[in-house]
Amino acid sequence: MIKKLSNSKQDIWDKRMLLLLAEALAKRIADSDVDWCEKIGAYSSNASMVKAGKRGFTIKNMVAAARLHNTSLDWICGLTDIKIKNVSKTSGIELIEEGLRLLKK
Repeated sequence: MIKKLSNSKQDIWDKRMLLLLAEALAKRIADSDVDWCEKIGAYSSNASMVKAGKRGFTIKNMVAAARLHNTSLDWICGLTDIKIKNVSKTSGIELIEEGLRLLKK
C-alpha cells in the first residue's frame, strides 16, 4: 500500500520530491527551484504548483530526480524509508547517518 501523508494535500511522492528540491538547493546541486525543475525536465512553475497542492510531479520527473540525487524511486514513492540508492557509492559515515536518522523516526 502506498502511504499518504497525514494532514496534507500532497501525496508522499510529491512531498519527497520537494525534500529533494530543498536538498538540491542546500547542496548547491541547483541554484533555484526553476533550475532544479529544468534539471528534472519539469516546467519551471511546477515546484510552486506542487507546493500549493495544485499539481504533482510526473513519473518522468521522479525518475530524473532519482538519478540526479542517487535516490531510489521506492523511497520517493513511499515504499521504503531507505533513501540511498547505490550503497557502493556511499561512504560508511553517510550510511551511519542515514541509519541514525531512521532510528529517530
